[in-house]
Amino acid sequence: MSAGAFPARGVSVRPAATGDYEEVRRLKNQIHAMHVAARPDFFKPIAEALPFGLFERWLGAPDRRDGGGPPGAVPAVPRYSLYVAGAGPPGAPAATSAVAGYLLLADATLADDPVYADRRRWVLEELCVDESLRGRGLGGLLFGFAGEEGRRLGYVSLELSVWAWNGAAERFYRSRGMVPRTTRLEKAL
Repeated sequence: MSAGAFPARGVSVRPAATGDYEEVRRLKNQIHAMHVAARPDFFKPIAEALPFGLFERWLGAPDRRDGGGPPGAVPAVPRYSLYVAGAGPPGAPAATSAVAGYLLLADATLADDPVYADRRRWVLEELCVDESLRGRGLGGLLFGFAGEEGRRLGYVSLELSVWAWNGAAERFYRSRGMVPRTTRLEKAL
């Protein structure tokens, strides 16, 4: 997508659909390349960062890796919700809406934990804007949507992690009210 092809107005956020796969895949490959460049010790330089099966899970298919567990067990892997931002009115079909960015959120609700208080957590796993369209307010639109949707669904917090090397992302999130809760450190052995 070229920078000139995206209008400044008429942008909406909608749930992703199967027809958005190629565009979301293209965007995921962009951010994966950025992560590989910054941390080649952590990320593999693969050609395909979003296999279709993973995309299907992001669309909301149940994902359980808890081995079945006892009846009523909370899944070890949260349920994902994927949204896309693009030109066109809300609810426009995927085939008619150019995708300029996406937002991946996860339900990480804590319930009946022996240590932690029950808490409905909405985790922002990924926020991606096409590299040719950054700086035009699309990230703010997606982030704002995440907060509004989380409140609508009854979550009490929006949480995320930022790589230490990504100062621009940290500044973006802090400017929107995010504050540190924990700090994860590492040491090479």
